[in-house]
Amino acid sequence: MNLVDALSVLYVAFGAWRGRARGLADEGFRLLRMGVAFLMGCGIYGWISSLLKKALSLGGDVSGPIGFLAVLLGTWFLFRFVRKSLVAFVAARFTRVAGLGGAIAGGIRTLLIVLSVVGVLSLAQRDDVSGRSFVGKLAERVIPNN
Repeated sequence: MNLVDALSVLYVAFGAWRGRARGLADEGFRLLRMGVAFLMGCGIYGWISSLLKKALSLGGDVSGPIGFLAVLLGTWFLFRFVRKSLVAFVAARFTRVAGLGGAIAGGIRTLLIVLSVVGVLSLAQRDDVSGRSFVGKLAERVIPNN
């Protein structure tokens, strides 16, 4: 375990603690938004990256991270339009497990954030920051190479 792993564990624990305070409705929406954005970023960033290479003549070390971040942030932004309805639905259905569900959702959400940040660093050829960490190896397995 190195510094990146230790910071990741602390951040995920903080996310679980904060998720318990926020409750399942709010943290569940945040998890759904981050999860879909992460999956979209992993799924189509290669396509966006190749478009950036052709349209703007960017190298692979720049177009990969920019493509991943563009898809991730674009999807994350679109979810703000459905927030009220999703939060109201979850709050009405799952009031008994709001604290525990919020803690679980918060921990998973912050883990996705950690994987996204470490994955972008890995795509940007910054293995000196995350290369030897467990989180870095996990991110390389989850985020496909360009």
